Amino acid sequence: KVSRGRRKAMNDFMSKWNHDVNRFKAERSENDNMEIDQLLSAYELGFAKLENAQKLTRCCFESGIGVTALIPHAQAMREVSRVLGYRAIRQVDRNDLDGAISTLAAILRASRDLRPRGFLVSQLVSVALDDNALTSIAPFVLNSDRCTAAHCDRMLKIIQEHRTLAKEPISVLTQLEYTMMILMVDQVQHRSGDFAPENIKNVMASFGSQRAGETPGHFFLGLKNSFGGASVDQRAIDSINADLDLMSPDEYENEKKAIGSWYTDTVAVSVLPLAQQQRAVNELAEKYKKSFFLSLLAPALIQFDTFQANVAKINGAICLAALKRWQLEGKSEPSELSAIMKQVGIPSVPIDPFSGEPMKLAMVSGRPVIYSVGEDRIDDMGQVDWRNGSVPGDILFKLQ
Repeated sequence: KVSRGRRKAMNDFMSKWNHDVNRFKAERSENDNMEIDQLLSAYELGFAKLENAQKLTRCCFESGIGVTALIPHAQAMREVSRVLGYRAIRQVDRNDLDGAISTLAAILRASRDLRPRGFLVSQLVSVALDDNALTSIAPFVLNSDRCTAAHCDRMLKIIQEHRTLAKEPISVLTQLEYTMMILMVDQVQHRSGDFAPENIKNVMASFGSQRAGETPGHFFLGLKNSFGGASVDQRAIDSINADLDLMSPDEYENEKKAIGSWYTDTVAVSVLPLAQQQRAVNELAEKYKKSFFLSLLAPALIQFDTFQANVAKINGAICLAALKRWQLEGKSEPSELSAIMKQVGIPSVPIDPFSGEPMKLAMVSGRPVIYSVGEDRIDDMGQVDWRNGSVPGDILFKLQ
């Protein structure tokens, strides 16, 4: 009961701010600070347990295989990250920048621990944790008037270590999703396992669907509509079931072969230079569009732009910490990013995954802005903010 009450209180607090830690940083009152301090005090034991767990060299979460595989740790870790985000804000408020940097490191470690054996959901939550640490907490620390060169050096070490140790997500999730899809095709063919008539309702419920239904058609239409609240289209359900019923054993085998080929092709794409990956993904979508199962499942699985943006944010955070250190040395505004990186012992400028070229530096309104050209691959000279993907533009990294 205590745990449920604590979680509800924190969820109510985060809902008040729409889970927007950056808005909380800007708009909170002293009463908000007192409320969050009271809530955070109830999590101290949890913070201690997380710290002890992260002393292990390697952590890995247990999960199943199949459409109903239980992965509650992924969403739970996202909530943990949000709580830690509020903790870091209050640590900066109290001038405990070392504590805030340790909190940042804990979030990044949690992100890395989600990636091994991680399905798509786990990989996307890992990206969300990175985003919290790198675009919310890191700039807040760097913008503190108590930030020192030592703080910058420590942050640089932590983020570079994260970049080195974090598993590449595409090959990991593709291997797992391949296994799940092969199992799914077999179960649909034989109406067994999760796709036995008596189990379809449970499958639908596991995805949060309120619709009744006991056929594969209900599941695949729900998948196509992301299990939203739209009315059931019985004709579409009947059409899917009819297509599945008409498939011969040879056609089911061909579906499995197509999934195997898709897996091989996707892994090959994952090792291409980042700037070439999206075009290759588009070609794969065209190649496999006639496969019944892949046409439904594969487009959602490989979100290369999401993972490229994650790389851009990691590299941008490294550049931003280096820029802050440059400024703390009292030097004039930099004209080249390479000079900033060399000062902190990094021999070359980190690469922008969207262009395949080094991250860029521009002076905007008299202030230095580090940027990636972003998903549209158009260089807006750091003048247009992509607003986390909501509009075309550059991914910006700047200090106050």
